[in-house]
Amino acid sequence: MELDVASGQTPELEHCGPSSLCWEEKSHGGLIARLPLPSEAKGKHCRVEFKRNWLRIFAPQPTDTAALPSRPLLDFQLYGAVDPDLCDWSVQRSEGEVYLLLELQKSPVYSW
Repeated sequence: MELDVASGQTPELEHCGPSSLCWEEKSHGGLIARLPLPSEAKGKHCRVEFKRNWLRIFAPQPTDTAALPSRPLLDFQLYGAVDPDLCDWSVQRSEGEVYLLLELQKSPVYSW
């Protein structure tokens, strides 16, 4: 999945949900999602669990202090299946904002 995060710019994504989770489908079955974090958040404050049809994210809410929470911030069934081995996440900083960036690979490839 191609994503230019080295530019330091936050990717503009098509869809945003009520939890401020934004996402966009990419070519070849890729999906990118972005979730805002507190400004002091680092990778050690987050944990993401990818399962075939499930996504669980442990991350501080944007209004919280940066610490790994004991309860998931998001815990839900995905619309379709992904390949957990090809999914990844990272904490990105851009223009004073901090985001949890998720890269999911749908398996098989289809539109959500």
